[in-house]
Amino acid sequence: MAMEPPTPFLLRNPGACMAVTSLIDQHRALDAKFTQIAPEHVVVNHYGDPLAEHRAVARGAGLIDRYYRSKLRVAGGDAVRFLNGQVTNDLAHLEVGHGVYALATDAKGHCLGDPYIYRFPDSLMVDLEPSATNPTVASWRHHIIADDVTLTDITGDMHTLSVVGPRALEAIRAVADTEVGELAPLAFAGVGIGGQQVVVARSDFTGGPAYDLFLWTQALIPVWNRLLAAPEKVRPTPFGDIALSSLMAEAGVVRYGRDLTDKNLPQEAGIEERAVSYTKGCYLGQEVICRIHSQGHPTRTLV
Repeated sequence: MAMEPPTPFLLRNPGACMAVTSLIDQHRALDAKFTQIAPEHVVVNHYGDPLAEHRAVARGAGLIDRYYRSKLRVAGGDAVRFLNGQVTNDLAHLEVGHGVYALATDAKGHCLGDPYIYRFPDSLMVDLEPSATNPTVASWRHHIIADDVTLTDITGDMHTLSVVGPRALEAIRAVADTEVGELAPLAFAGVGIGGQQVVVARSDFTGGPAYDLFLWTQALIPVWNRLLAAPEKVRPTPFGDIALSSLMAEAGVVRYGRDLTDKNLPQEAGIEERAVSYTKGCYLGQEVICRIHSQGHPTRTLV
């Protein structure tokens, strides 16, 4: 068994200290107002007018700092097989350059988290909400027995910026050093922006066009500045957590920690079609989830 020591996010005492973005000065320069999200992160709530931010994103393009998203690298000879047994969607046939949206579940089928999982040549990268990180990773570590799997927290080294809206891809293309082709949902590609290497993944996490930019921390400020210097017609509008929540709610997209928790089953949240495969092999919680599926409906649903 190859296994690394517990990483920092498993040792955190929620609320003991607040985490802030490396872009804090850039946000303050835009007169940002801040709020706290679980468990210990300070994020931009809005920049003065959350309704205007919502409209700007819905009609054009918006830029949001999602530094708080946890990133986990899963590597080793058994990485795909192991992780495929811990989540609801199918990783066995996932090709390099593509990802899936899935649910990490416990033995009773409850949702520990809703990660996006991307396949790289030598590893998988897991991207998920911070409130889901500790229970998800604790469960996975518990189930590593004789597997060649390493779990590494790369959250502190890798940052997430997201460009959202119908003109999001235009905004990215306008500042890219290299050509950016069309990306299928949950596909990703390497792109140069301002001399920095960025992984652009089409997650559509708001229910409409949305691209996550995964970049090393040293590239963060140059890429942020480059995006805000894009030509005016495609320049993304910075937006905060209020507008993000309203965009997701308007599109009927659940957000872990708000609409979906470890008390819910997948069918209760209405994400079964996106997140659950009924043709893959066994995984943790499969028996309960399949039984509810065969019955036709859960006893309660999110409204």
